[in-house]
Amino acid sequence: MDQDDGKKMDTDGSYGYFTMLAVKFTSSLQQIDRNYNTIMKYYNDKELSQGDNSKNIEKIKEAYNIIKNDDQRQFYMHKLIIRCYLSQPPDLMISKKENSKLWPFFIFEVIKEGNKQTDILQFNFVSQTLTEQQKEVQIKAYVFSNISSALYSKKDDEFIINFIDNGKILSQNYKAKFQNQRDQIVKLAIFAKEIFEETKPTLEFYNPNTKQDMNLFKVSHFSIGESSKTVNSKVSNLFLDQTSTRNNFLWNDSYIPSHSLFKGQAQKIARLGQSKTIYFTIGKTQMLLSRDEEVKQIIQVIPLKKEYLAFSREENVVQLQVLNNTRKYRFHDKQNASSFVQKLISVQNQKAQAQPLMTTHPYEKNLQTIAQNQIEKIQQIDDKIKKYENQIQQLRQKKQQILSELNELDLENKNVEDLYVENIREQQRSPEHQSLYKAPMKIIYLKNPDPVFYSELDIRLQKTLGEVGLAVREVNLEHLHLEFDHNGVQLFSQGELLDFDGFLSWGYMHPKHMQDYNYLIAGIEAAGKVILHSTRVDRILQNKLLQGLSFAKGGVPIPKSLAAFAVPSIKQSIQKNYGFNESGVVKALDGYGGDGVQLARCQEEIISVGCKLLWKASQTVIQKFVPDSIGKSIRALVMDGKVVALAQYHDQGSDFRSNNGYYEMFQLVSLMDQKEKYEKVAIDAVSSIDPEMTVGGVDILDSTSFGQVVLEINGWPDLYDTEKSTGVNTFRAVAESFLNRLKRHYKR
Repeated sequence: MDQDDGKKMDTDGSYGYFTMLAVKFTSSLQQIDRNYNTIMKYYNDKELSQGDNSKNIEKIKEAYNIIKNDDQRQFYMHKLIIRCYLSQPPDLMISKKENSKLWPFFIFEVIKEGNKQTDILQFNFVSQTLTEQQKEVQIKAYVFSNISSALYSKKDDEFIINFIDNGKILSQNYKAKFQNQRDQIVKLAIFAKEIFEETKPTLEFYNPNTKQDMNLFKVSHFSIGESSKTVNSKVSNLFLDQTSTRNNFLWNDSYIPSHSLFKGQAQKIARLGQSKTIYFTIGKTQMLLSRDEEVKQIIQVIPLKKEYLAFSREENVVQLQVLNNTRKYRFHDKQNASSFVQKLISVQNQKAQAQPLMTTHPYEKNLQTIAQNQIEKIQQIDDKIKKYENQIQQLRQKKQQILSELNELDLENKNVEDLYVENIREQQRSPEHQSLYKAPMKIIYLKNPDPVFYSELDIRLQKTLGEVGLAVREVNLEHLHLEFDHNGVQLFSQGELLDFDGFLSWGYMHPKHMQDYNYLIAGIEAAGKVILHSTRVDRILQNKLLQGLSFAKGGVPIPKSLAAFAVPSIKQSIQKNYGFNESGVVKALDGYGGDGVQLARCQEEIISVGCKLLWKASQTVIQKFVPDSIGKSIRALVMDGKVVALAQYHDQGSDFRSNNGYYEMFQLVSLMDQKEKYEKVAIDAVSSIDPEMTVGGVDILDSTSFGQVVLEINGWPDLYDTEKSTGVNTFRAVAESFLNRLKRHYKR
């Protein structure tokens, strides 16, 4: 983006790009594409749209191009974040009005224990990160999931944030530079924890031996002054009457803060005669001092309150007194210095903050119109389906009547017509003929209850199941219950008895939801219905130890693996099988996507990691490390006993795992031209568990030292990236494989 575009975006109010496309800051590229195509279809549909839409189309295209281009999107988001900083509210009191919600970006100046210089603390509720910066250098960034708790200290300006670092609690002591901001920072840290808990599955540990609660994500105390009190996990209710912390924030640019009121630069006058250029940006509530004009290297954040900031001017020199610290700045001329001081005076004297600007979007309520139009089309199609179904039923009844009349005839002398009649009768008795008159098989699709990654996949997979002729109905876990007695097992949704032939869901879940899912499919299997994998196979696929034992029994090549169940046996097995400086891979049994897999780089570290996990009631498998396959693995998608897609994961970063990286450091390369090379080991691995497995993502290492070895099978493998790299319609392949499983079960 050039400078002219940047100035235009910053000054003329060209904001609201996310709102124009009806997406959020966190929306995926697929969702952005879908909304853009829907809106453009509306404007290009002469039946729906009215008048000249050229300006609207131009604006929508501009928004789409900004959001889809990484550089322009980052530039736009940075400008928006700076606006948020400049209009940051002096407290966190929230009303129920839409335009009174908090913007998801905050900045503070703090002093960390043991440091003389101040740090810049930035909360980003979109990326869910808390960043510490010292001048322009980033010190450390934490994700919100690392926040254990936030506490007030005894002094009015001090506070503590407890972080989770490698399973341990790391306490960081801070002092707010401006005293009243201490409470805001603590509340925001608690908000951050709440946001994570509302959007991501949490992990709870329970030691069955000591009965000790080891939930690392639990806020145990909320201290005020010298007293403290225990609170529940919904700590936000102490100061906000809201059911969800997310409701307190704006998640797109439907409302935007005012732009800066003043921008200027001056020379900071140092005692030894040295000077540095400082850039000033004044907003409605705060002033930012930075090393650069783009306000990326922020060095000071000053609330524009009289008790914090005093100033005076002499000619073109302005003296700023921030608390007890005095600095002098030389502006280019007296006019610039005067404008700077006058703006500070006007902001400090303002009685109330200006209301945020509401984003104007060209389509107004056209999305609602689009939705209503689509609903009407669906209703029209439903009416046609009912009409044709009635006609088909009438034709079937008429044909059946004629066939019945033919059956009553006594045909002794058969001719061509007689043979035709006999042929019809034979067709009528055949299973193939009977299946044509049966309704499509009904599938209950359980929407993943933790839709961080799977919501779009759920939608597409259901659509593809419909394309292969299955009638799909989506249900939610919270609405389901089982009833069972001597008559059998029944499944209900919101109290309604479900009539179905098969049950399907996709993707890993929060541990409690995973447990519920396993109970659910056990009941459905007991009812005689079809599920993605049998409960026996699912139990193996969800457990790396059981997979390894199945591979060993089936003669499938794997890295040598160990499983021990107490501290002494862990030490004995590691000391027996590993050299002093030999590396090993420690795997949790139920991790996925590379999570729960740790590389221990010596014998002592392997023992330490294994024992710590065991103490947390987490069983592990320990495998020999394959050093010549760092960051690489082969993924073979096996369905119905065949390899349908083959690709190579390649993490070009520093991670030894191949499928744990993202962005530019991660690649997935098609190996469709090498299927024969890996076909046998992949099919053997699947066959060792179930030769008719509906779908299995087999992870293989191709090592010059160890040869081809299987790591594990993923029962819910990635479909999007594999499809993109290989060109294989993986969703269609899954749908057809599940359809074949249904046909085998019901003998159709």
